[in-house]
Amino acid sequence: LASELGRRLAAADTEAPAVVELLAAAQWLRRASSQLRRAESLPFFSGRERLDSPLHLNQNWDFFQTAPHWPIWPRASWPALGVFLEEHYTTFRSGLEGLLAEDPSGERFHQASLRQAAGLAPRAGDWTRLKLIHSGGPSELCELPSLRAACALLAARREIGPSCPTQLSGASLARLLPGAALKPHFGTHPRLTVHLGLRTPAGASLTVGGQHYEWREGEAIVFDDTFPHAVRHQGSEARYVLVAWFCHPCDLDWRRGLGEAWQDANPLPDWCGGGGGHLPIPGYSDGI
Repeated sequence: LASELGRRLAAADTEAPAVVELLAAAQWLRRASSQLRRAESLPFFSGRERLDSPLHLNQNWDFFQTAPHWPIWPRASWPALGVFLEEHYTTFRSGLEGLLAEDPSGERFHQASLRQAAGLAPRAGDWTRLKLIHSGGPSELCELPSLRAACALLAARREIGPSCPTQLSGASLARLLPGAALKPHFGTHPRLTVHLGLRTPAGASLTVGGQHYEWREGEAIVFDDTFPHAVRHQGSEARYVLVAWFCHPCDLDWRRGLGEAWQDANPLPDWCGGGGGHLPIPGYSDGI
């Protein structure tokens, strides 16, 4: 909180932030640095590389201590799901367009927003997702003719849905409204996130661990949502992406559950080291 408040004060939406804002920013950033150094002195963080910023804290390190961790993953190290989504962009885009043609008022998104937990954005409905695949399998939306092909592709992936036990495992269509601002937040379970840009008007952006990204149609981004991340939309049209939360490629428990044949065809990446996935302490994710 101290880090985010300091950054926001220092980067005010004016050309010349007031001196009082810059002084306050410096105060909050010094406090954030002090708290970070204090945290690093605790036994739980022993053996961890020194961090430059609180924004570089991530929960996946706690589960996979021998693997590298990137806020936004370099394409050369992408799990296969990212490339797969790009290869089938036309199918996913067609599914979205069919859904919007059947429901031009966005009533499905509105009803979904009423069921979502509040707190990420100040306005209800600023960010809403329609589930396609979840831990129980395909959703009822997959029965729509416009979405059958997209759902069939997603249901075959072992990284999401019933084959992956991590929290929120699955895929959804996500809408971000103009003027939306999702406050900084982070996940606490061992997983990664991928977005595929479907409708990406100018003005919508994502910041993960201090790294900035703007969505582009047909392009995927793989990122680690256990880093602090935030979203802003300063454009004039709704942004739509396909979002999937999926099992981390270094998760040994998930890999064992898929059988030897799958593991032989999809070996553990060398950069995973010894792998991981176990709770660092009992109740870790649930407690947070």
